[in-house]
Amino acid sequence: MKSRPNVPIILAASGMLAFTLGLTAQTTTWTTVLHDSFSLNGTTRVAGGDPQGLAVEEGAGMVFWRRNGSTAFGPNGGIVGYDGANYGAGAPHLSIGYPTSPGVGPHFGQFTTGQLKLTASVTIGDLASQGWIGISFRGNPDAAWFPSDPGFSNNSNPLWIRIDADGWLTVDGTWLSWEGRQAGDPLPSVKVSDIVDSGFTTQTPVEIAVSYNLETYAVDVYFNGQSIMASYGLYTKNANGDPATMLIMNGAGLYIQGSTSGGVVPTVNTLTVEHGVTAVPEPGTVALIIGLLALPGAMLLRIRRRKNRA
Repeated sequence: MKSRPNVPIILAASGMLAFTLGLTAQTTTWTTVLHDSFSLNGTTRVAGGDPQGLAVEEGAGMVFWRRNGSTAFGPNGGIVGYDGANYGAGAPHLSIGYPTSPGVGPHFGQFTTGQLKLTASVTIGDLASQGWIGISFRGNPDAAWFPSDPGFSNNSNPLWIRIDADGWLTVDGTWLSWEGRQAGDPLPSVKVSDIVDSGFTTQTPVEIAVSYNLETYAVDVYFNGQSIMASYGLYTKNANGDPATMLIMNGAGLYIQGSTSGGVVPTVNTLTVEHGVTAVPEPGTVALIIGLLALPGAMLLRIRRRKNRA
């Protein structure tokens, strides 16, 4: 006689397994380190106004914003290029950081474990040909704000990303490397406009982000919350090309390369840095998990023994 599956035991085992997986799943809790919505307030933050010297909206211990001459608040907020008459003109640079000496001090002041993530809401707008919007972790926020060299990646910009009007999201930086990298390889880049359901648009805000793990040195890049470069095996390196033992990042900033003479003005709407901590199960939780995994088997064994005695 063919034995029938014990449905209650199967259901119990499935439920225990699902619960156990839920307990073991690693979750990352993010805390805001700095954030600025670049909103207008009618006084210190007005359309066409200068952000130089203004404090970040959220971020204890952060110094004031620094900028180059063409940076201003946009007509509806955000940071844009502005030459005193035309929004979208020039190439605005803006950065902020902890008041540390160049190249000295821990990651964002106090972090040596977990992850740091830099996120910006940007409106690409009607950028000129070959224009882009970039955000960067800053190695030295007291240096010139994003030197306008073509690479935009000297020692002050160890890790940064940029997005252009065609939807290419690229990662760069003097501390960047990736698995299997060979001399002359192009920079890691993904055309997010080709990703189904990515939400790419140039006319309304999209979100770009880059994260750095302070313990494993791993780097990841995100578009609208979706990881898009995990396959590259990105990491930070030292001068010898080995995984970096420490990447000094004392600030963050933005850069808009390329102007527009009309249409939708390229804008950085918000800028945020977060610190993430991934939860590891406590010993007591591990013991509970082992017990839960063993419970369905014990139940089944007990039922079989009862049947054998019957």
